[in-house]
Amino acid sequence: MSAKRPTLKCRLSYILAAIIIIFGLFIINILHELGEHIVEISRFKGREAANNIILDAVDLTLESYPCDTLYTALRDSDGRILSVQIDPAKANQVKNSIIRNVENGLEELGEDGIKIPIGTLSGITYLSGKGAKLNIDLHQMGAVDSELVSNFESAGINQTRLRITVLVKVEISAVLPNGSADIKVNDEYLLCETIIVGEVPQLYMGE
Repeated sequence: MSAKRPTLKCRLSYILAAIIIIFGLFIINILHELGEHIVEISRFKGREAANNIILDAVDLTLESYPCDTLYTALRDSDGRILSVQIDPAKANQVKNSIIRNVENGLEELGEDGIKIPIGTLSGITYLSGKGAKLNIDLHQMGAVDSELVSNFESAGINQTRLRITVLVKVEISAVLPNGSADIKVNDEYLLCETIIVGEVPQLYMGE
């Protein structure tokens, strides 16, 4: 005796179940890609916001500590520069000022967060920057760290360029609908650049 063929109702049930499974997998894949895109965009925007805060902090600090106050030049009787010494007290004040200004900026960022248009999160170029905005909260993680770096670079015949930069490290976290994303900024920012004419002098960081 042969097996009975599935009824039309059963076949339709199988087809419907297959459609539901395929549609469910499609939605899961879309949500997964959207989640990854939200993380990517949040990290980019968060890093951008942190960099702007650091740049503002450096600019604000330089208003109180101009380039020529950060170092002292020792000259001989003919006025030639023999050595350049970074003022340790000023260097410490600059670092503390930058840290303080960055932390103030991060505190404001924590209160305001960043707003990303839904169209941008879709990943579709045409929709970028459009639609309602999703607010992403950002929180500071750990302490802000800064370090002054000084070096000489050749700037042509009988000329040397003195560069003083500050290395700033910041860690923040973006609170997302599907979890969180850690954002690290570890970049160098220019504080001072000047040309010294004559033989390359000695550079001292001070005591």
